[in-house]
Order: sequence, then C-alpha cells, then structure tokens
Amino acid sequence: MIRLREAILQDLPEMLAIYNEAVLNSAATFDLEAQTLEERTVWFNIHGGKYPLIVAELEGKVAGYACLSPFRAKPAYAYSTELSIYIDAGFRGHGIGSTLMTDILNRAADLGLSYGHQRTGRRQ
Repeated sequence: MIRLREAILQDLPEMLAIYNEAVLNSAATFDLEAQTLEERTVWFNIHGGKYPLIVAELEGKVAGYACLSPFRAKPAYAYSTELSIYIDAGFRGHGIGSTLMTDILNRAADLGLSYGHQRTGRRQ
C-alpha cells in the first residue's frame, strides 16, 4: 500500500538517489550532472508551507516524491508553481506517480496555486 507523507530531511539521501537516476538516464530534470547532497539540501530547504514536498513510501522505502516549487521570482508569478514528480526506477508501474499527482494537485488547489495544464495522453 502506498503511503504519502511530508518529506523529512532524513528522506533526502533516498530522494537524491531517485533524482540523480533521472539526471543520468533521462532529460526530465534539465540538469546535466548528478547533484550532491549539499546541493539538494539547499533545494529541500525551499520547500514546506506554500511549496509542499511529499514522499510516497512503498515497502518501507521512499518510492517517489512530488513537490511544488517557485516558478519565477517576478511578482506576477507569485501564484504559479513548478510541479515535479520523480519515481524510483524499481517502483515504476505501481501507480505511485498517479497517487502523487492527485495529492500534489489537491494541495496546490488548497493553497490557491496554479500549475501547468496536465496532459493525460488519452483522447477526450
């Protein structure tokens, strides 16, 4: 069963491994080099409150995470966010991404934030 909760600093090494796998094996992050724990700690610390960061646990491990991050520093973007979801390669295909997406979108709505158009890949 997938368990969602707020991320804590102790989750960061597992989250870093998930992120760096995406850096090295996809174009999803737009980073060109793996991140260090120190770099991701700075990233971690901008989250909370208006910018939630949640993890999905499965089988007692961090299987993925989702967050809302500031989109741009300009005042007109104060209610716009960047939505990110990363799933551990070993846990893909278990519905974790969909579960995280639903939860983080609900949190965005509760906070009065906007996000980009969600594409489902299905014809309507």
